[in-house]
Amino acid sequence: YNEKGIFNTQIDYLLYNRGPRNRFRANKEEKIRRAMELLQRHFDIVLLSDYERFTKIVLKLTGWKGVDMRHHNSFNGPLNFTERELDMVRRFTEFNGDVGLIDAVRHVYYGHMDYLLE
Repeated sequence: YNEKGIFNTQIDYLLYNRGPRNRFRANKEEKIRRAMELLQRHFDIVLLSDYERFTKIVLKLTGWKGVDMRHHNSFNGPLNFTERELDMVRRFTEFNGDVGLIDAVRHVYYGHMDYLLE
């Protein structure tokens, strides 16, 4: 949730950042298309997961040695959600386009730097 109590998702943060959320009433397909366009135009590297693979690629290219870093900015307490709350988030992120964006990012970006490991 943002400071105004509005639930922000990844796609909305990427598209609207701090501005009004979806004031043009774009549907999820339009939002996914626009988000992918922004990623391709403005970002050289997009990571969804598998950060260890990315680290391996960077270390191989640069010849640097890896450095163990402490984990910061994380919550160590228990996270308690009801089944209803989780289902609400799942349905909202599907309707909003977040699930589609993650799928599109996986198809376009996963493995796109693997040739550097050869």
